[in-house]
Amino acid sequence: MDTSIDQFLALPTPVTIIVGALVVVQVALAVWALVLLYRWPHGRVAGANKFVWTLIIVLGEIFGSLVFFFFLARDRRDTARRAEWDASREKQAERSAHGRPPEGSDSIVEDLYG
Repeated sequence: MDTSIDQFLALPTPVTIIVGALVVVQVALAVWALVLLYRWPHGRVAGANKFVWTLIIVLGEIFGSLVFFFFLARDRRDTARRAEWDASREKQAERSAHGRPPEGSDSIVEDLYG
């Protein structure tokens, strides 16, 4: 009676190496994705909580990890844009609170009146 392991070892050597490499890549991606997920400071990634993403990563194998990386990159980009926008709004509010014209208005006046 052959077990699954015996059947796997009966495969040609190149196939065994390729399957072994895929298993290593899958485990590495899953571990990396889980580490990034639980280091993410926000409670949600792309609208789903961390528990749901854990299930997607673990049960989705390679594709679950890749989907997570895609949505994490999108959330990081959106967070960076939001922080940049908030900083520019704070800078404009600070300038107008001190009675100064908004940034860039000097060049507009210069363009209009030479």
